[in-house]
Amino acid sequence: GGCCAGPQRACTADEKQNGIACSNPCLEGWPSYMIDHTGVRNRMMQWATYTYDMGGELLWSAVSGFHNRGPPLGNGTDGWDQQLIAGGNGEGTLFYPGRPNKIGGSTHIPVASFRLMMIREGNEDYEYLNLLESKLGREKALEISSRVMTSATNYTDNPDTIYETRRIIAELLQS
Repeated sequence: GGCCAGPQRACTADEKQNGIACSNPCLEGWPSYMIDHTGVRNRMMQWATYTYDMGGELLWSAVSGFHNRGPPLGNGTDGWDQQLIAGGNGEGTLFYPGRPNKIGGSTHIPVASFRLMMIREGNEDYEYLNLLESKLGREKALEISSRVMTSATNYTDNPDTIYETRRIIAELLQS
């Protein structure tokens, strides 16, 4: 695994043939689901999905902390003790194992991470943009979304900008 989930540039034929990594999304500021990155950066994947009209996202795991094996795939701990799995803090873990000895109670339940909550917010942003596109067209929706993201590596780090943009979209949808 790499250190970030995220869209990357198209691979060249040589890179595809020889299995060469196409880019380093962490260093380039791509949206990311890593713990070490901001909640806004965790939320930007869906803005990129809309901006680039992608067909969806593929996350290799959301629960690797439930069954973290030893090297080379993990570090032999669980999601409560250590999150460095597959090359990045939080890679493949959006839920924590809600064991009674960690959270109380009498049953095992999944515990959502803050990152998962930000992904949900990003999904809601994505749906707002699709509704706006349905009403006013893609060009207008992209114009409004550019307040938040102009490219996959150029986006706001201010949550207030996102909420203000959502307010504008809501007003446009109601008009």
